[in-house]
Amino acid sequence: MDNNVSNIIAGVVAFIHKNLPVEKHAEFLSGLTKKLEQEKSKVTVYSAIELTIEEKEALGKYLKTKTENSEIEYQVDKNLVGGLKIKIGDNLLDRSLAGKIEQISEI
Repeated sequence: MDNNVSNIIAGVVAFIHKNLPVEKHAEFLSGLTKKLEQEKSKVTVYSAIELTIEEKEALGKYLKTKTENSEIEYQVDKNLVGGLKIKIGDNLLDRSLAGKIEQISEI
């Protein structure tokens, strides 16, 4: 396990032990687990221009087959120039023109 993750877990355990009565530990951990699962499956689509209703529906239908999330947030980011970025939890799929230009400039 990554040292950062181990340190975070140790911090959470110390917080629970210090701040909550023993009978509340399971309830707190259950709520924390649920929140982490929600964040893991959070989907945000970034596009250079506002997507049409049809584009959102088609993309939403596809993404819902790939994730457990029922809500997809759409945001306009003019810095993308064109294309899309799709963030699912901590993972980012960059299919934007700005991303392609950055890849080429790194070569």
